[in-house]
Amino acid sequence: DSDDDCEDGLVCFQRSGTEQVPGCTGTGYSGKDYCYSGGPAPSPPPTSEIVFPNSLTIADCSTGSSCHKCEGNCNGDNNNCASGLECFTRNANEAVPGCVTGGSGDVSGTDYCYAAPSNGEVTYIPGEATVYENGLLLSTGLQSRIIATTGQPVEYETGGQSSQTFHRWPDGAAVFEDNATGGWIYVSNAESTSGGGVGALYFDSAGRVINYQWLLGGTTWNCGGGKTFWDTWLTCEETSTGQVWEVDPWGVNPPRKTLLGGSGAEYESAAYDNRVPTAPKFYVTTDTWDGAIVRFTPDSEAVAQALDTDNFTNLLHTNQTGTAKLEYLVMTPDSLSPDIGSFAWTSDRSEAQNNAAQNYPNSEGIDIRDGKMFITCKVPKKLFILDLDLLTYERSSTETGAFNSQPDQVARILDNEGILYFCEDGGDDSGVHGRDSDGNFYTILADGGDMFGGETTGLAFSPDNMHMYVSFQSPGHIFDITRTDGYPFNGQRLDIKYHAQDNIFAFA
Repeated sequence: DSDDDCEDGLVCFQRSGTEQVPGCTGTGYSGKDYCYSGGPAPSPPPTSEIVFPNSLTIADCSTGSSCHKCEGNCNGDNNNCASGLECFTRNANEAVPGCVTGGSGDVSGTDYCYAAPSNGEVTYIPGEATVYENGLLLSTGLQSRIIATTGQPVEYETGGQSSQTFHRWPDGAAVFEDNATGGWIYVSNAESTSGGGVGALYFDSAGRVINYQWLLGGTTWNCGGGKTFWDTWLTCEETSTGQVWEVDPWGVNPPRKTLLGGSGAEYESAAYDNRVPTAPKFYVTTDTWDGAIVRFTPDSEAVAQALDTDNFTNLLHTNQTGTAKLEYLVMTPDSLSPDIGSFAWTSDRSEAQNNAAQNYPNSEGIDIRDGKMFITCKVPKKLFILDLDLLTYERSSTETGAFNSQPDQVARILDNEGILYFCEDGGDDSGVHGRDSDGNFYTILADGGDMFGGETTGLAFSPDNMHMYVSFQSPGHIFDITRTDGYPFNGQRLDIKYHAQDNIFAFA
C-alpha cells in the first residue's frame, strides 16, 4: 500500500486495476500494489477534448435545415429548431437548460435550440457546488433536511415520535410504493454486529414521515440488499457465514432466510432479472477479495406455483424438485484489452473465487436493467457492465471522474439520460456521484467539510423521483434531498458540470 511496505531500495507501485508494473512480468491480482525498483512508470495516454452528450455545438440552423437539441445558432427564431424545440436566446455564457456548456461549440452570445421546461424555471445544476446545508455541500438547486438520526426517536411530521430509536449504522436501502396510502416506505439495513437487522421509515403521499418500525433483528452486519419483483426486501449479511434474508416492508409476513446464501459468505447486494417470468434469476455480490458473484435459479415447481397463484412467498425458500441451483461468475478478459471480455457461470465455487480475485474482487453495488447488469468493485475502483444475453462485459475506472474513495451502492433512474447514481464508501469527500451512458462522472452532493465519517449509503428515490434519500453512516443521518425548482430528479436539468479529473466539484 505504500513505500514503507517494501524492502530497502524498492518503492510501491500503486494500481487501480491490472496496470503493468515497471520491471515486472504478468498482471498479478487486479487492484493489488507491488514493490518495484523505481523505474519510470508507463506514460499516460494522450489527452483530447471530451465531447459530452448534449454538448453545445454549432450547426447550420435555418427553416430548411432545423437544428437539433443544443445546436446553434438559431438566432432567436423557434422556426430554426426541430419540432418540439425552442430557440434559447442567450446572454453571454448563460447556461442553456438541458445542455452541457464548455468546449469548442460553446460560443458566447450564441442562441441554441433546447427543450423548454414545462414546469417553469430550472435551477438544478449537477456538479456545481454552491449550497452548504446541514453539513452537506450540495449542487446548485438542491436542498436537504434530516429525517432520522441513529440513537434518536424518529419525529413524525404529523405529530408524535417513534417508540424505538432509529437504528445504528444505516446502510443499504430501497423505497417501496404503498398503493393503499399513496405514500411509500424507505427500508434501511443496520450494519451492526450487536444490533444488525432492518428498519423502515413510512411516508404519506406528501412525503412526510409518519412511522418507523423495526422489521428484522438478530442478524449481523446487514450491509446491502435488493428488491424482489413482488416487492419484498432482500437484506445481505456481510460476515463469513452471512446469509440473505427476505423481509416484508409492511411487516405483515415474518422475515425468512432464503436459499440464495448457500453455505454463507460476506454478501453485499442483490438484484434480479425477470425478463422471462418462467425462468427468473437472482444475483448477489460478495465483498471479499475472492468473493464470487452468485446467480440463483429458483426451483421450477416453485416458479410454476408462484405464477399460477400470483404468490411468490416461497420462491426463494423451497427446492421441491431439486432444480434450484447456485452458480458463480467466471470472467475471461479479452487477450488484447482487459477492459472487455466474456463471462460464464459455473457450479464450481472455488473456480469462481479464484477468478474473482483476478478480475472482479470486492464486488458491491449491483443493478440490472434491460438485460444489462451493472456491478461496482470497490478495491480496484471499477464499474462492470455485463450483457446477460451476449455473455460479454466491459469495464471502466471510477477514478476517471469524481470518486475520491471506493464506489459502493448503485441506483438508477429510468429516464432518457440513463444515469447511474453511486454512493461513495468512505474517504475525505464521501458523497453521491453519477455516471451517464457515455461513461462520464459528476458529483451530486458531498460532505461539506469533514462533518461526517464512514460510508455514504442507502441511496434511493421516492416513487415519483421527487425525493432522494441518502445516509451518512456516522453520525447516522438519513437525508431527504429535493430540488428547489420542484422538478423530479429525472426531469429537466439546467446544466451539468462534468469532471475528468479527481476534483470533486466545479465551484461557481
